[in-house]
Amino acid sequence: MEAATTAVKLDVGGTVFTTSLSTLQRQAGTFFEALVRSRGESTAPIFIDRDPTHFRYVLNFLRTGVATAPPGEDARRELCHEAEFYGCDAMIRALHAPPVDFSACLPPEVVAAREAETTSGGRHAETVSYTHL
Repeated sequence: MEAATTAVKLDVGGTVFTTSLSTLQRQAGTFFEALVRSRGESTAPIFIDRDPTHFRYVLNFLRTGVATAPPGEDARRELCHEAEFYGCDAMIRALHAPPVDFSACLPPEVVAAREAETTSGGRHAETVSYTHL
């Protein structure tokens, strides 16, 4: 298996996440880039003494470059704090960017259908914000 696709296990506060070496190296200057450099040839899970609650958002940002956040200002603030700890400056900028309202670009009937789904408990009922860099 080549180094870029090697699976890496991260034990974040007792929750194990698996990702690729290339994902951890994707953002220059982050905690993860330094972690990979100092890891050497070890295949043991890497323990990170942090609360795992928002780690999936950080890991998904590394994978896709798209910042998502859980609903609620407190959760978003906690996620920003975690992104700061991990040195993910691009994620922090994305989380502070104003939300993009795509409804102005959609036909009125599509906007009405999405609003109806939201109020009826459809798949758009949970608010999650997205920002792509």
